[in-house]
Amino acid sequence: MSQYIPTVNEGIYPQDAGWTEDEQQQSILLLSIPELVGLANQVITKFDYAWLFDSSINAYIFCFRVNEKEYAVIFQFNHAGKFLLEREAYESFSIAITGVEFSVMTEHTPYALFQPITLNRQPVAGW
Repeated sequence: MSQYIPTVNEGIYPQDAGWTEDEQQQSILLLSIPELVGLANQVITKFDYAWLFDSSINAYIFCFRVNEKEYAVIFQFNHAGKFLLEREAYESFSIAITGVEFSVMTEHTPYALFQPITLNRQPVAGW
């Protein structure tokens, strides 16, 4: 992975989120983000990512670039950020993004998979 410095100026809040595991029992943070339905239909083989922390909204921001297009997912402390406090987020994990609601997901629902992901926690965040 090359040195990636995000230039995004807006982000998206996940509609829903939850932890799951793959067949090898590796942790996956599954995100439902309807705004990224087009991304969920792609096979991601190369991507860059960086974690930022925005103290004004008390949120970690997962910034990533796929095919020269940038995205940002906001993990605000009292929203999706709660998942970053769970045991799974303190080790390497994957992020899967789907564009559909969890209630209608099936085993055939497309998703974009980003792996491996490591969250570099910021001391200023306090969480």
